[in-house]
Amino acid sequence: KVENIMAECQNYEFKDGEGVEFDVQADERGRAQAVMLKPMLGRKPSDCIGERHHGYVRRFADRWGFLNCAAFDGDLFVHRDNLLFAPEQMQDGQPAVRPGQPVEFDVAVDDRGRTVAKQITTSAILRAADWVGRRLQGYVRSFQGAWGFINSERFSGDLFVHRDSLIPQHQGLELMPGTVVEFDVERDNHKRGGRNRLVARQVVVLHQPSGPQQGGAYGMVQQGYQDPSYYGGSHMAQGMAQNPYAT
Repeated sequence: KVENIMAECQNYEFKDGEGVEFDVQADERGRAQAVMLKPMLGRKPSDCIGERHHGYVRRFADRWGFLNCAAFDGDLFVHRDNLLFAPEQMQDGQPAVRPGQPVEFDVAVDDRGRTVAKQITTSAILRAADWVGRRLQGYVRSFQGAWGFINSERFSGDLFVHRDSLIPQHQGLELMPGTVVEFDVERDNHKRGGRNRLVARQVVVLHQPSGPQQGGAYGMVQQGYQDPSYYGGSHMAQGMAQNPYAT
């Protein structure tokens, strides 16, 4: 199920035999199921020192716990002393931390030389699914042939877009990385078996870049590893994925 995939990875196309990480959780019938599924990258938390990322609380005890994130494999240690929560986020004078809670954090090294999360704040990471039926603005992250993906500051991950989704007046315009667009978020009811896929429709081009984008405000450059947070979210069991989009 798409909802069992980590939010940042919901448009990532898993391949047969690919290594994955996930949490095991009981469904409404008490059956074990994999949730918060994400692909393995071969990138450890220690490879991300000095970076700031979005992620989720995997588990948390009295004063410590672990976070997971689409940007690296495995868990990242977190201590309560590194939580920067506002007063209204406290319970009995302590930060309220729960499994699955979205957070933002720095990957750092503590005084014992361990890779840990610091400067941790809550982050309400919305998904494209939270905006179904709404009209948003964003930009084209990638586009090849007749289709591509849109990003927006309003949600994490990617939103699928097809050239045919342009409004009639804009059908002749080219969609390229960095193109600023306005669009409706809808479920794909036009494709058999695609009911759970989200797509952009009624796409309007607001601004086109003057040349190829190499990063910055509207472009993203993928270097070295392929970060699934660019695709559009759990953890620690490892297994072999079956492509949920395979026909």
